[in-house]
Amino acid sequence: EYTPDWGGVDVALERRNPNTASTFIENWGDSPNVLGGTPGKENEIATDTTPPDISNLTVTNATTITITYNESVKATNAENLTNYSITPSSPALSTASANGDTVTLTFVNPLQAATIYSIEVSNQEDIFSNSTSTLSRTFEYIDYTAAAINDVIINEFLKDPSNGLPEYVELRNTSSKYINLKDWQIGDDNSSLTVLTNQNFVLRPDSFVVISPDTAALKNTFNDVYALQVSSLPSFNNTTDQVRLFDNNSTIFDSLEYTPEWGGSGVALERRSSTVSSTIQANWGDSPNALGGTPGIQNEVAPDTQPPQIENFSVTNNLSVLISYDEPLDSVQAKNIANYSITPSIAVTSVDFNDTEVTLNLGSSLQTEVNYEITISNQEDIFGNILDPQSINVQFINYTTAVINDVIINEFLKDPDNDLPEYVELRNTSSKFINLKGWKILNGTAEYKIEGETIVGTTKTGTPNTFLTTKKLYGDFILE
Repeated sequence: EYTPDWGGVDVALERRNPNTASTFIENWGDSPNVLGGTPGKENEIATDTTPPDISNLTVTNATTITITYNESVKATNAENLTNYSITPSSPALSTASANGDTVTLTFVNPLQAATIYSIEVSNQEDIFSNSTSTLSRTFEYIDYTAAAINDVIINEFLKDPSNGLPEYVELRNTSSKYINLKDWQIGDDNSSLTVLTNQNFVLRPDSFVVISPDTAALKNTFNDVYALQVSSLPSFNNTTDQVRLFDNNSTIFDSLEYTPEWGGSGVALERRSSTVSSTIQANWGDSPNALGGTPGIQNEVAPDTQPPQIENFSVTNNLSVLISYDEPLDSVQAKNIANYSITPSIAVTSVDFNDTEVTLNLGSSLQTEVNYEITISNQEDIFGNILDPQSINVQFINYTTAVINDVIINEFLKDPDNDLPEYVELRNTSSKFINLKGWKILNGTAEYKIEGETIVGTTKTGTPNTFLTTKKLYGDFILE
């Protein structure tokens, strides 16, 4: 029984050897005769004089391997266990079963995981009695373990390539497991996902794999890169987009959303820490490597070794104080009320936390015009850099809305001498604490600032008159 694989399109099929069974595809081939056949004459199809060779070896499970040859082999030789030698440890063979070009070997005891074995196969013959010399192959049994969240992370990606490099995403196995990437997927902020592979593909413990549609280009630039080629990656935008990783059960394993502020123009973005969330911009930086990235090897982006610094603080109201830092904080320490003390004594009852800001909620009210010292301890950034204890001084001011004549123009210098600048002095004539926040400078470009309890305006020569006003609109009033 023939099939399309046998050939014979517009030409005769000729038998190679009359003494070999007609059921083997290898015993037939297209007639080479220019007339398309040799009816009534000796066949012209070439005889097979080439011994069989191993085309593939697959580890099916811990006790079974399958050897595939490039042609059918004789069962008597293939099923003879003495024709096989396996090292190291010489695992004992239990059975050998041949079927055409495939031989299945089973072992008495399971193979050891992550061990490289070498097998030597001898005395194999094809159906035409062409005998092999010794054939050698290596194989490894991988005991795959299901991945847990954070076992596989997005470690580096190139979204805006230059110098002929393709886009790529580097994954890192942070665990001690052997993880199978079969049927894992990668995507951007659209609904379409790219399947990494539908075959077994191992990601070894504490190792990297680079996903790209052009792994040849990567290897030309970065040499020996452990890579997995895909037909295409999602179309990552150069400005704002997402990178999302899903396992074979469609569980999202890692994701991030980048913006232009992240960088990555012409170079890869590298992750600083595998234990810090991929969603935080501070955990990423432009690759400093001269080639534009480090796919398949350790990232070179500098780690963050500097502790966070207090950028600003303010009294929000008489029951809360806002403190701002220059980078994201560790939430556990930021929200720990034991890390804050206030003198004169006021209890911190709770802490609201938002990335770079903490709000201290107080158990009793701050008193007007009392200077309070807040001591802050054990604050650390997301990379574990700890800030030395810091003290800040705050004062609560109970502001009152100004009315007409509360703030007046009290002095001004219009014709300065001795290199003095022009200025305008305002005076608070009331007993109120007046907040100048929201007051506006109109018409000119002079500058106003507070010096002690005085508002000082500095004029600029050659510019129009400048006025300091509130945002609130008033009717008629008298300026004294």
